[in-house]
Amino acid sequence: MLRSQIDPTRLRNARSPQLNLEGLYGDGPVGHPFLYQRADPAKLLTAPDGADLLRNAEGTAIIGDPRNDSHLIVSQMHLAFVHSHNAFVDRARAAGVADDTVFEHAARELRWNYQQVILGEFLPTLIGSEMVHSIRRDGRRFYRPSREAFIPLEFADAAYRYGHSQIRQQYPINLDVPPVPMLPDLIGFRPVPRHWQIDWTLFFDVEGHPPAQRAKRIDGRLVSALIALPVAMTGESAIQEFHSLAVRDLERGEGAKLPSGEAVATFMGEQPKNASVITARRNTAHKLGIRVRDDARQNGDAES
Repeated sequence: MLRSQIDPTRLRNARSPQLNLEGLYGDGPVGHPFLYQRADPAKLLTAPDGADLLRNAEGTAIIGDPRNDSHLIVSQMHLAFVHSHNAFVDRARAAGVADDTVFEHAARELRWNYQQVILGEFLPTLIGSEMVHSIRRDGRRFYRPSREAFIPLEFADAAYRYGHSQIRQQYPINLDVPPVPMLPDLIGFRPVPRHWQIDWTLFFDVEGHPPAQRAKRIDGRLVSALIALPVAMTGESAIQEFHSLAVRDLERGEGAKLPSGEAVATFMGEQPKNASVITARRNTAHKLGIRVRDDARQNGDAES
């Protein structure tokens, strides 16, 4: 909960730290049979026409990770993965794969494709080919879990949240609908009208089509749609600032006692930002009503 302090040493990941599409498959046809077709349990369910996710009477998606229904783009992406898995099932059967291993075979194929896209396309675009090559060649420098792998707080509650700055203010979702803000216009947790189906050539480069729209650059700015999140996503709150994704991210960092950026930079042997930049950011945080500890720069305990 926001505005609460936690002991980071007592936290355990609720999700797998592996890129294993856990949010798609859940616990599989035996553990989560409601995600799968009764007549063909190797295949995942969709809405009857295949144009939307399977939904309950309230319009909420019945999927392995309910967060994948938070807005139209991610719910349609989840649906694309469902169709991809089912296509791999058909291909496995056509290749003569034994029926009792078809599900595992198809799931493995989709996971491998997903992981290859991340390793071969997503990461080089995000952090640069040179960095990816260095990690693959030399291994990890700092993340070296002694036992089971886990998702570090410094990643989940800090580094990866810079991805929020890549979200555009408006998106064209297909050629028949004018560009609209992701929120609140594309908010999820409701059925997707057929005329709102995603045209993925607008999001991914496809041969024979114009270049797809690009994400914003990673920086310290969020579009206005993320500064006033809908109540359906945040819940009712007497603190108006809690409808801002920026405030929510900073509060989570404070509550989890994340080290400051300067502390992490120093630990990694990098040069921290100069004092004037830090002061400006701290002043901005105070204006937003964020608690920032005065000693954070010294002890790396919890600066936003």
